[in-house]
Amino acid sequence: MSEISNAAATRLFRREQEKEDRKLKLSRTLFFKDVFRVRESVLPRVWPSVLGVTVYAVAIAVADILYGRRWQTSSAIVAPLSIVVGLLIAFRNSSSVVDRWQAGLILWLNTMSDARNLIRYLWLNIDIDAKAKEGVQTRSREERLQRKMAAIRMVLAYIVAAKHFIRTEPGINHADLQELLPEELKTRWLASINCTFDRMPSRNASYQEDSPLLEASVEEDKDDPALCLPLFILYELGAYVAGVRAAGMMDPAGPAGYSACNNLLNSLTTNLANLERVATVQLPTVLGIHLKTVVLLYLFSLPLTLVGELSWRMVPFVTIVAFIFIGLEGISSEIEMPFGDDPSDHNLELHTAQLRHEAEHMMAFFSQPPSYE
Repeated sequence: MSEISNAAATRLFRREQEKEDRKLKLSRTLFFKDVFRVRESVLPRVWPSVLGVTVYAVAIAVADILYGRRWQTSSAIVAPLSIVVGLLIAFRNSSSVVDRWQAGLILWLNTMSDARNLIRYLWLNIDIDAKAKEGVQTRSREERLQRKMAAIRMVLAYIVAAKHFIRTEPGINHADLQELLPEELKTRWLASINCTFDRMPSRNASYQEDSPLLEASVEEDKDDPALCLPLFILYELGAYVAGVRAAGMMDPAGPAGYSACNNLLNSLTTNLANLERVATVQLPTVLGIHLKTVVLLYLFSLPLTLVGELSWRMVPFVTIVAFIFIGLEGISSEIEMPFGDDPSDHNLELHTAQLRHEAEHMMAFFSQPPSYE
């Protein structure tokens, strides 16, 4: 089973790597090659707005040439406005969007690092051959191994669930998630969707390896579940770690090993909140509206200023300026949520496939942690 999972993980990783290799990369030597890549640029996103400004500029030119409408506007008005608009655009791009894009990648890689560390801790510090403590109900060695491997796949499931969570894709009906979640966890998650849990401490939790830490009395409720799927998985992992510790399977690691696992679970919880912050906290609506209004007023005032001096020749100039300013706003809007499916967004699929490939390879070829005694 482990070899089959490893082969599937390898194929998935190679497929995602091939997709990444086919993605557009900026040329380091051919400047004009990048300039004329229209499909991958911001032009398909902003051309309707640029066309609207161009039509307005053409209307001003026609009114000036055919109907003798002499627009006399001083350039002294547009020059200060140009500075203000430039400052607003710079603020829009530097203070929020680019920082958000970079922070999103850093947070995601930190989450991947914590997941790798947790997988290593679980694999090396849980001794499935440990002797059972007196009075503790235990499972067979094979059952312990399968539950240990299931716990490691739950760490992978947390990463995949976090990816779907920050993309606002709820539920467990995702192909990359279904094969990682144990059937028991799926059942408990589906039961929790329509129920709230009034939890009471379990008296025998510390003595049973396979029992939950908390007993739940279920009351019917139509509210949404209190926990999102990534947090639900972390709670299940925490219960598993506490259970194997109570069974004496983490005794070789001592209190420090158990504390390290809990610290990693806490870090994954914190990282999820930070990822959610990057994905959901957008530019204030009032600021975005004001910025677009100022840019539009500037672009509408530009033809009135230039038509008296350039006549119809001001139309291409206005079009170029409109593309520059509206394009910057379009770029900001595209990368503001860095965890989506746009070409400029971070490739979360490749990262999750790589982590799964690493974990499945470890479980397939190191079924027993090596000893160097």
